[in-house]
Amino acid sequence: MQKKSPKISIVIPVYNVESYVDECIRSVVNQTFSDIEIIVVDDCGTDNSMAIVEKYAKTDNRIKIVRHKKNSGLSASRNTGIEHSSAPYLMFCDSDDFYDPTMCQEMFNAIEQSGSDIAMCGTNVIYEADEEFRTSDITNYSIKYTGTHNVTNDIIDACNVNVWNKIYKKSKLQEHQLEYPVGLKYEDAYFFKMYMLWAKNITFIDKQLYNYRRRVGSIMNQTLKKCDNSAIDHLKIAIACFDYMKKHKKYDNNSKYFWSSIFVTYFNYAHWHAGKNYQNDINKLAYDFVKKNYIPQDLGGYNNRIMDMIANNKFKHVKKYVLGILSILNDIDSKTVYVIGLPVYKIKYFLNYAKYYLFGIQFKIERINKF
Repeated sequence: MQKKSPKISIVIPVYNVESYVDECIRSVVNQTFSDIEIIVVDDCGTDNSMAIVEKYAKTDNRIKIVRHKKNSGLSASRNTGIEHSSAPYLMFCDSDDFYDPTMCQEMFNAIEQSGSDIAMCGTNVIYEADEEFRTSDITNYSIKYTGTHNVTNDIIDACNVNVWNKIYKKSKLQEHQLEYPVGLKYEDAYFFKMYMLWAKNITFIDKQLYNYRRRVGSIMNQTLKKCDNSAIDHLKIAIACFDYMKKHKKYDNNSKYFWSSIFVTYFNYAHWHAGKNYQNDINKLAYDFVKKNYIPQDLGGYNNRIMDMIANNKFKHVKKYVLGILSILNDIDSKTVYVIGLPVYKIKYFLNYAKYYLFGIQFKIERINKF
C-alpha cells in the first residue's frame, strides 16, 4: 500500500489484549479514509498481542510500532504516541475497542469543514461485563447537541470525557504543553477538560462511530469492583487540573468552574468508587487541598454545601448529603426522560433544579429544596 502524507494520527496503546487487538487494528486499517498513520505503542505486555499487530504492519506501511522498554501504563503510552505522531489531527483508539469503517472520514470532515477545535461522535457500548450500567451509559454516551457550538461550561459538562470518540488538533497540544498525567488512572478526564480550556468551538456528530467494550479486567471494570485504592486518582486528577490551570494562567477566569464542576464532581466520583477502607485517604487529601487553595465563592447551593463540609472536615455528612440530593432528583433521574415521545437529556443538576436539553434549548426543572 502506497504511503500518503497522513491527515490523522491514530494512537493505539497495546498491553495484553490478544483476544481483541485483531478486531481493533483491522477496523483502523480498513477505514474508508486512508490518509492516516497508525501509531501502535507496545507497552511490554506478556501475551501475543504485538505478534498480531506485526502481521498487519508487514503489509501496511501506515502502521508505526513504537516500543517501550518497560510497562509504563496508558497515559505514558498515549504520550509516546503523540510524540511520534506527524499528522495535524489526532485520534485515539483503545486496543480492546474498534472503529466504525467511516469514523475517520466523518471525524475529519466534521473538524475540517466546521473549522472547530474538536469534534465528537456517539459511542456504541458492547457489554461483556457491567451490563447494569446500560441505562447510565445511554445518557453518558449520547450526543446531546447537533452541529457546531461555541464552547461553554454547559457544553463541556454535556460531553463524556473519554478521549477515543473525539478528534483533536495536535497544534493545540503542542502550543499549550498538554499531555496525559503519567501514573494516574482516569486520565481521559484531565486530557479532555484541559484541552477544552483552549477550544473555542466543538462539532457534534450524532452517529455511533466508536465501539467501546465493557469487559472483565478493564480499568473501569476494576474500578467498579472497588478492589483497590485507585479511586483516589479521581481526586488526584482534579488536583492535576488545578496545577495545570494555575501554570497556564487559566485558573482565575475559571475558578468557579474548577471548584463546582471539576473538583466537586471528581471528589464525589472518588467516594462513590472507593471501598470503605479507602474513604479516609480521600477525605484527607481533599481536606488538605481545600484548606490550602480554596477561596469561598458562590458555587450554587449543592456545591457550596459540599465545599463547606470538606473545608470544615465534616466528611461523615458528605455521603448522606449526596445520596439525599440524588433521591430528590430520582423521579427526574439521570435517565433520559420523554416529552411527547421525544428524548430529553439531563446535562447538569444542582441542589434544587436539573438542567435539561431538547432541540437545542436548555431548560430547568425545579425541585423543592428539602435541605
